[in-house]
Amino acid sequence: MREMNCVSLLRRTDFGELLEAAARREAPTPNPLPQFPVTTLDVPDSGPRNRGMGLGWGTLERLKTLHSKTGVRELHKAAKQEAREMEIAFLLQDFDDPYNVGGMFRVADAVGAVEMFSTGKTPSDTHPQVAVTSLGHHRRIRMTHFKHHEDAVVHAKEKGYAIVAIEIADGAVSYETFDYPDKVCFVLGNEVRGVYGSVMKHRDAALYIPMLGKGRSMNVHVAAAVVAFHARVGRKDSAT
Repeated sequence: MREMNCVSLLRRTDFGELLEAAARREAPTPNPLPQFPVTTLDVPDSGPRNRGMGLGWGTLERLKTLHSKTGVRELHKAAKQEAREMEIAFLLQDFDDPYNVGGMFRVADAVGAVEMFSTGKTPSDTHPQVAVTSLGHHRRIRMTHFKHHEDAVVHAKEKGYAIVAIEIADGAVSYETFDYPDKVCFVLGNEVRGVYGSVMKHRDAALYIPMLGKGRSMNVHVAAAVVAFHARVGRKDSAT
């Protein structure tokens, strides 16, 4: 390409400024990074829930990331005691992406799930990409595979789980207003086609997550985390 053709891609004013800067050999001056002083935070003690989250201990001189296993356990200890007692399982219906399966293992462990069920072509826990995403949590949560989707949901119902699909469907209610049973199996559908009709006909309820942007839904394992965490720690027991 000739030099004249390259020049024609710039406006005359831009090109003139470019030449002047090159002639002066000016280098752009980087913007200095803002300096934030270390401050003392006075956090009021508003009850055991805040203490369980590391707040309410009086004055916090510094906030820093916890790296020791002991420190992390202590941080979560009170929160575990306050979480609602319930039995959670997940049903992964016909997942395509092994990374989503790995993510589900992390979610399941984080919310204290008992087990998971998988169906159809869902990658197994032996898939190498599942291990990468789960960070070892696939060894902590039992996952039982079923070739047929309907067999899995029937099996979960026979074990006493209420079947709750996380799906945009007729009659679905917001996850924030649902009265969660004490033993529940959350059903997550295929990443593209959602929960199949053969599974939906066995559901006891369907939940949706209100979207505030233009997207129709969240990533499947993110949606599972939002709903399951709300079920365990996002509401008060009726007795309190």
